[in-house]
Amino acid sequence: MGGAGASDLTISRHLVQRHPIWEIEGIPEPTQEDREWWHKQKKSKRALFKAFHKYCMSGDVWRIATILEERDGMPKEQRFDLEKGTFHFANVFIMILNNAERKPSSRSKILQMLDMFLDIGKLPEQLSCSRVYFVIVDHDGDYDSAVLLSEKKFWFENYNHRLAKELIKNDKYVHLERWVEINKNTSDIDDLLSFAVQKDNLSAVKLLLPHCKDLNNEDVFYIAANAKKPDIFEILCHEKHARDVKRGLTLPIALADEWIEKNITGARKIKKEKQSPVKAKDSDWQKYEETSIWHNLPAEGNGQRLRDLFDFAARKVERYQQIADGTLHFQHRCDFDDFGNDDKIDQASQKLIKAKGDIKGYAAPTRLVGKDSL
Repeated sequence: MGGAGASDLTISRHLVQRHPIWEIEGIPEPTQEDREWWHKQKKSKRALFKAFHKYCMSGDVWRIATILEERDGMPKEQRFDLEKGTFHFANVFIMILNNAERKPSSRSKILQMLDMFLDIGKLPEQLSCSRVYFVIVDHDGDYDSAVLLSEKKFWFENYNHRLAKELIKNDKYVHLERWVEINKNTSDIDDLLSFAVQKDNLSAVKLLLPHCKDLNNEDVFYIAANAKKPDIFEILCHEKHARDVKRGLTLPIALADEWIEKNITGARKIKKEKQSPVKAKDSDWQKYEETSIWHNLPAEGNGQRLRDLFDFAARKVERYQQIADGTLHFQHRCDFDDFGNDDKIDQASQKLIKAKGDIKGYAAPTRLVGKDSL
């Protein structure tokens, strides 16, 4: 196309100030044909609306962006009113969805342009989640648009959850990463972690795990232990150990705790004959071996208690949780230097000496002030 002077045709304001809408990735720069089209296009409100409708249906993202920019530059009363009347945003949105011929990438760009143009905080609630989900996700697999709607809080909770599972199942890492960033504070994360483990999706597990509020689902560990990718079970165990050290063991999970003891902490195997049901009359201090002694913390109402084992041969302290039947679950260990309570170590040394044990030459560190009496 083109006639005399066609090369001089420009699009109003484009060369003066670049509109933010052109910063959306994937909107092409105008061609000469585009410039000629815009030069000939009627600029009345009615004509531009008809053109907008036409190009939404054809997915011509450049012309849609051009029309939106033109209306954005006009006085407010002359702009498209996407919240009222025949140009209600809900109608425009459904119009876009109903065009099954359009490429998903075009739909995503159109939604981004409308969002930028309108600065909408929330899309209209009257849109049917089920209809939108079917067209975008089930029919077209348009995950770009689906995640964009998640960001705009469009989906009802069950559909947002369903979308995340779809991303995990189809290994859509980039989209899932964005979804998690948007929804990381929701209660869905724990259930989605379980789903990711079931689907043997290692990358999804890594994404979800830092945002998982609780890691007390025993089934998740057993499923992971039998998964095709052993890395998943190991990652879960490392995360559990880190949380146990930081927060204290809230729920023993035998399979995980045994792996942690064997592969992370290197904790000793406590003699079974030394494990007996928790009793209220148990002494606060109990000699364990020649060079180690237990410090028993007060029992809780459910019969559980914490026990610290002071090992003077290794110069280490190990903490265990003991449940009512006497079973011990290792939590963490540290060097004497990192224990943070020298007085307690001194007390343990004196209790062990009194019990005719051997503290292996342990000497209390020099204090700047006198040590409290035991």
